[in-house]
Amino acid sequence: MTIPEGDAYLMLPPPFVAIKKGQFLGKAGNSGSSSGPHLHIHAEQAGNAAIMRFEKGLYKPFVENNTDIKGGWASFAGKEVPDGEVLIRPPRETSYRMADFEAFEVKSKLTYVGIFKPGSYGPMALFEGDWDKFLTGWKAIEAKGYRMKDFECYQKGDDQRYAGIFAPGSYGPMALFKDNWKAFLDGWKTIEAQGYRMKDFEVCKKGGKNLYAGIFEPGNHAPMALFKDSWKEFLSGWKAIEGNGYRMKDLEIYQDGSKKIYAGIFEPGTHAPMALFKSSWNEFLDGWKAIEANGYRMIDFEVDHHGNGLTYAGIFEPGLYNPAALFISGDWDAFTEAWQQLE
Repeated sequence: MTIPEGDAYLMLPPPFVAIKKGQFLGKAGNSGSSSGPHLHIHAEQAGNAAIMRFEKGLYKPFVENNTDIKGGWASFAGKEVPDGEVLIRPPRETSYRMADFEAFEVKSKLTYVGIFKPGSYGPMALFEGDWDKFLTGWKAIEAKGYRMKDFECYQKGDDQRYAGIFAPGSYGPMALFKDNWKAFLDGWKTIEAQGYRMKDFEVCKKGGKNLYAGIFEPGNHAPMALFKDSWKEFLSGWKAIEGNGYRMKDLEIYQDGSKKIYAGIFEPGTHAPMALFKSSWNEFLDGWKAIEANGYRMIDFEVDHHGNGLTYAGIFEPGLYNPAALFISGDWDAFTEAWQQLE
């Protein structure tokens, strides 16, 4: 391998060279017949060019010195250096994987939300507007060794959208979907008897009726959940559950006829509980920042629509990693582009 040093080349000794993260290689220059400032690196073996492959990073073709950096990026992972001129976006120090996806409407415009945690596994997500295609895609993803961690359904114009966020898992997958509340509770009880605990609860409209959805994973702790149609009673019940050594992991607020239902899914925990509810977005951001400064990271985000506007809710747990989240309004392509950068 040769590394340029100004106009000279530094020959690195065989049989191989290990380059460490952050190591200085050389200064970018624009000598000779180059078309722009660059740092030239190539590999040889026995005098012949050797293939170099990247582990991380993104690239896109560089066309006529005028390339829009928004959208169109492809992953370098496992690929050879592409032919021709390309723009390169280096990888982040930390790779993130989405833990929670939400979509909510403000003034006829969807806002897409992603809450992330550090992760190095191959990311996997599914978005479909057709329920049968969603189920088919879900089954194919499970066959690859992934299990759904978060389910979301939302309205995009006149279309219903279904979203699933996945992570590697080898246990038998378990989920429950019912448009009848009593049938859902009966199914939930049966699944718990088989050694599963609900991880994520979601309610959406399907065919004019509530579709109740539960995503489960193995667990042996005593199950704990809370459903109330009174905010005051919900807070009182929440406090009592925390007193029994449980912490909320998932919050869902939904409409059931004329009633608003507040739902919480809990797991055992000993850390000081932390949650945030604000009707002002700026106040929510300020509170979120203060909570992060105290060593907490958001694990679940929810929006409550009411007559006076919106209430923003966040559920937190202790964490020391650099926090990462996305909130992008009205532009799905921009959201997926930023998501790709975080990964």
